[in-house]
Amino acid sequence: MTQTAFFETAEVSATQYADLVVAGDWTAAIEKCIEVLPAKSDIEGQSGGTVRLPSGLLKVSKKITVNKAIVIEGAGAASTLIVPSSGFTDDVLFDFVHDPLLTLAPGAGVKNLIINMQNTPAVAIRGAGLYDNILFENVRVVDVNGTVNAFRFIPSDGSLKISQTMTFVNVYARSHDGTGTVPLYYFEQCQEVVLENTKAIGSYGGSGTVIGTRPGFQIVDSRGFVFIGCSVAFCKYGFDLQANARDVNGVFLYGTTVESCNTWLRARGLTVNKVRELNVSRIRLEGGGGGCDIDNVARASIDYQPVTLGLDVTNFSGPQTECLFISPRELIPNLGNPAEFTSDASYAAGRLMPESSTSAVIANFVLPTHWSSYSIILIWTPTQSKSGQQVKLGIHHGPMAPDGNQTVAGSVSGTYVKPAPEAAFTQTRTVLASGIPAPATIMRGARITRFGDDSTDTLDSPVVFQGLIIQRNS
Repeated sequence: MTQTAFFETAEVSATQYADLVVAGDWTAAIEKCIEVLPAKSDIEGQSGGTVRLPSGLLKVSKKITVNKAIVIEGAGAASTLIVPSSGFTDDVLFDFVHDPLLTLAPGAGVKNLIINMQNTPAVAIRGAGLYDNILFENVRVVDVNGTVNAFRFIPSDGSLKISQTMTFVNVYARSHDGTGTVPLYYFEQCQEVVLENTKAIGSYGGSGTVIGTRPGFQIVDSRGFVFIGCSVAFCKYGFDLQANARDVNGVFLYGTTVESCNTWLRARGLTVNKVRELNVSRIRLEGGGGGCDIDNVARASIDYQPVTLGLDVTNFSGPQTECLFISPRELIPNLGNPAEFTSDASYAAGRLMPESSTSAVIANFVLPTHWSSYSIILIWTPTQSKSGQQVKLGIHHGPMAPDGNQTVAGSVSGTYVKPAPEAAFTQTRTVLASGIPAPATIMRGARITRFGDDSTDTLDSPVVFQGLIIQRNS
């Protein structure tokens, strides 16, 4: 083991313990290297040391636990090849864990090697509660089983919950084939993560042209992610963002390449938790990148079309259109004169408009000052439907009432009779107003009406209003 006098950093070569290698199994030699390295960082914040692996084929027969700030470094991504042995039965190959009894030790990571998992149902690299200066560089993980992740980062069980300040540079993960549903990269309760030139391949079968069923990158309850020049191919979801237990806040994708994915970006939140501050710039598509689907998202800027907006998306902008989204929860009963609202019920996260009366809801919104005209698009769906039936819809909109009440006065300015889709719960988008110049005031209101009592409204089932898109025209 070599050591410097001032920083007290150390490194040890696994070849020093070559006598522990049996039939190509380097497990004991690597574990011995970890054992002799310092247990914690010094006051200068240096890592516990480096384990240097030789070139060639290195077999591992059981899980290797790293509970110090250790860097596992090979001789090169084309030189050092690590494989699980035929008798490997653990659920992970390299397991980086935070030990709450030790002083926080930044500086762990893996560099300059390739791991061929040989379709073994085990995670290649797992980290729990890794904290500060974590680096994965020039690492390839291939032939990953469809039931496990290549990289998995989760909260620790000790006092330190999150993983923080991790960097991935020139990292690659490839699935064994197109099966499986778990992501290649999984991040849960992580923050301050930067990925540069990092790649996920969801299927592999020679030509690798079949779209797999697993996500590439999945980010759950995490914050502060930056993807720079990354790429994802042959995945069901390229980037999958989920706000389950807390907000996902601050995700930025720059210069990303997407090839042959069903949906290249999916963002989902629960009722309370949202995906916030999502920014996508300069996406390159190859071979069909699939669509972009976001729901329960607050503040998104996506340089890509088309984008499918779900039921609760606010402050969205894209390259060709700028949109505001009014969610169903923001649609309120009409209290104006005439009072057209006769029934208020919630159904399937939307506002239920009955078939036997005239009902209306109000939406208030603030227009950006640089808009000169806009369109109002209603998102609606029938609860039941039959061929040939139709719905009569109407709109009146203008400046919000001066008394401050949530009302829109005046008669309906436009009516539309639209055929109902033949299948129930089929989402329909209807442009109710278009090309309207912005008024002197930017505070606007819109009253959306279903004329269930009108003879031209022949759909004998309720309609659910699922929100409004206010889209800039110019």
